[in-house]
Amino acid sequence: MVGGAGTAAISASVGIDGDFVTEVKGLMKPGTSAIFVLDHEGDMDVILHGIRGLGGTVLKTNVDLERAQLIQSTLAAPSTQRSKSDGR
Repeated sequence: MVGGAGTAAISASVGIDGDFVTEVKGLMKPGTSAIFVLDHEGDMDVILHGIRGLGGTVLKTNVDLERAQLIQSTLAAPSTQRSKSDGR
C-alpha cells in the first residue's frame, strides 16, 4: 500500500476514516498491499467480480455477517481470469 498524508486525505474525502487507514498501515507487512472498497447499493456483483481470487482478509465492514462472509469467500475463491501463460 502506498501511503502517507495524501492517502489519508483522499480516503477521508471518500468516506474511509483516516484512523482506520493508519490502523491498516500498521498491520501491513513489507511486500503486501491493501484495498479499500466502498459499496454503493447495487454494486456488489461488480465488486465480487473484481476481488475474486485476490486472497486476503476482510478487516472491517459495515455489511451484515452474510455479506461479509460472501466477500471473504470470494477473496479466497480461485480466480476466473485466465493468464497469458494458459495459452487461451
